[in-house]
Amino acid sequence: FEGWQEGGDGIYIVTRFAEVEQLHRVDMPGGARHQLTYYGEPIGELAIQPRGDGIVFTRDAGGSEFAQIFLLDPATGVARMLTDGESRNGAVTWDREGRRLAYQSTARNGASNDIWLMDPEDPEAAEIIVESQDGSWWGPAEFSAKGNQLLANNYVSITDSSVHLVDLDSGSVTLLAGGPGNTSTNYPVAFDDSDDGYWLITSQGSEFQRLAWQPIEPGTDIEVVTGDIDWDVSGAVISRDRKRMAFAVNENGRSAIYLFDPRTRKYRLIDNIPTGVAGRIEFSPDGRRLAMTLNTATTPSDTFVLELGPGPLEHGALTRWTFSEVGGLSLIHI
Repeated sequence: FEGWQEGGDGIYIVTRFAEVEQLHRVDMPGGARHQLTYYGEPIGELAIQPRGDGIVFTRDAGGSEFAQIFLLDPATGVARMLTDGESRNGAVTWDREGRRLAYQSTARNGASNDIWLMDPEDPEAAEIIVESQDGSWWGPAEFSAKGNQLLANNYVSITDSSVHLVDLDSGSVTLLAGGPGNTSTNYPVAFDDSDDGYWLITSQGSEFQRLAWQPIEPGTDIEVVTGDIDWDVSGAVISRDRKRMAFAVNENGRSAIYLFDPRTRKYRLIDNIPTGVAGRIEFSPDGRRLAMTLNTATTPSDTFVLELGPGPLEHGALTRWTFSEVGGLSLIHI
């Protein structure tokens, strides 16, 4: 699974149906795969344009292993390259109106992992908004509702990553979590519903990575919300209306998925997900469904969709949308 169609009726997936992974559209559970790309190199990251029809993806140019950013029109199948064809690019993030892109790129000098800002209608005018001064990796996480702020991550090592707030008007970059002398992991997830705080995954004060909230104020304390889960939180997502979240926990090699109410800080385990490993979890644009990739003993990385109830912690049935070929292998039922 790679993303929802903007109308929420279908999904986009990447599958290695031929020689390399290509982008396909699926319109219903068990529906046919409609192939959208036909390249010699595999499709990498995807970012679906909010409030629009465009699809941004990354792909190596000529097998160089330097991923470039492309904008695809799914109606015509035409894609145009937005980056320079020489740098390494990734971590593409749309603003909430679908007008601008923030992304990681080495375009400045071929080595530094900076954050850039681009209007896809005028890619030549792209500009650097955060420069990496020490060779470490910088990447965007999410724009604020007004589009004037950006959550960013600076990754140095597994025990040294930090969260920063980028003011796109002034150009200031403010440390929020982690930083020098703080040997912990800190990954930004999303702004809250008021943009006064944000959600993050952090290992501060614990041997485990936990979901937490922090005000957008330097030096303020972090509020841990999954302190009673003694496993790593491996990822988290928020719905477009900010009324519900979901997070994944790595329980000794298997994934447990929880629904989370940002207002009450309560969460509930989704009890009808089969044993396996989950990835690429995302709410539909209307917030009524939750899609994910599940790899289990009987499903080799297929897409499943969970129906959600009216309340933030309510859910219904889990439906399998894709059915991967297994080449005659015997499926193991456990």
